[in-house]
Amino acid sequence: MLGPNMKDTVSALLDVLESQSLSDISKGLSRLERLLLGLVEDLRQFEHNGTICSDLDAFVKLQDNFGFNITSCIVKLYKRDLPKKDFLLLNRNLQGLLLLHPPSKSVFNRHANMSSFLSLLNRKDDKFLTITTITTLIHILLKNYGNYRAFESGNGCPIIIQHLSLTSVFDIDKETQQQQQQQNRTSPTHSKELDSLEQPLNFKIIEFLMLYMSEEVDNPNPHTVEMKADLFRDAFPLIDLLIESLSELDKL
Repeated sequence: MLGPNMKDTVSALLDVLESQSLSDISKGLSRLERLLLGLVEDLRQFEHNGTICSDLDAFVKLQDNFGFNITSCIVKLYKRDLPKKDFLLLNRNLQGLLLLHPPSKSVFNRHANMSSFLSLLNRKDDKFLTITTITTLIHILLKNYGNYRAFESGNGCPIIIQHLSLTSVFDIDKETQQQQQQQNRTSPTHSKELDSLEQPLNFKIIEFLMLYMSEEVDNPNPHTVEMKADLFRDAFPLIDLLIESLSELDKL
């Protein structure tokens, strides 16, 4: 149950998230997660019956105010040396915030904010964290072409494609089929899940590329597929074959 005064709740939360103490930040991220879980449930009810609850209404209005915008606050945490569990929580919370308040995506129009986020993709030591970061990136880019351009100017294309480990672009169909089969069964052990993270990572990158390389509908100054392909070419010379394979997948 949320407190009666959403403004006080958000204000107190921002104070904790802006702390210099990593321990306090961890607690703040957990508090934010609990807040967002309740609000997402309120959003589902609103979509079902058209009635918006007072907590959700107050929260959304506060996010329109820069001084209370939580996305603007937590994007700075990508510069901090957080433990893995907190980066995972940070990604989940950001996804929830952008679901509840899509205008907050504009925070990533700024090159500095997008670059801070993309820095997490420079880590190659944890595939699961990379998967959740790419999932969050999809939330950031969806229906916001300003973020497409910020992603590009931050060298996002070569950063993300470095994680693709298909032995050839012709393995894409096989990767997709295997991923679909895997989703239909539960892995018997945690260790097997860890051993198989390379395949879900490839699949997540393919999912991202199918969004990013699609036609930019309703964008007055769109970038063509060819323009976007050029941004991958130095890091991934087979990008044209990859795009051709993705186009075939999109027809399925």
